[in-house]
Amino acid sequence: MLRSVKVDHGKCRDSYGLVLEMEIEEGENTFTIAFSGDTRPNFSFVSAILNRNSGNDVDLLIHEATFLDDKKQDAFDKGHSTLSQASIAAEQAGMQGRVIYTHFSQRYNRRSMEKEVSGKLLAIDGLRISMTKKGIQLANANLPTILGEISLQQQEL
Repeated sequence: MLRSVKVDHGKCRDSYGLVLEMEIEEGENTFTIAFSGDTRPNFSFVSAILNRNSGNDVDLLIHEATFLDDKKQDAFDKGHSTLSQASIAAEQAGMQGRVIYTHFSQRYNRRSMEKEVSGKLLAIDGLRISMTKKGIQLANANLPTILGEISLQQQEL
């Protein structure tokens, strides 16, 4: 099942986040991903996750974090979130430990991002993860942290 959620991407009126529910085995476990798309901090997306979590949990949140806090005004002007704002949205939605941050401005190099993100998982090309009830586990820990491929191990869901 795929559900779209209207988000605030500034001047771009028709922007949506997505909640995708996939059945792992017929009639068995489901796996649900919430993806923010490009958005300013916005409660409609958080609310969609909260409503979903009241019945069936969202397993993974992928949230854009285009800017660091030093560019908060740029983030607002361009319809994006800072890393801190995305982190707050994840906390409000009860998704701590189950969130990957993505869509970073090219103004940041990997070193500058790593200094700011202590303990947060950033999407990078080739990143593979496994999901457990405890949260995200890196499947290829030798890579730095960003999103290319999600490797789900059914027995861990």
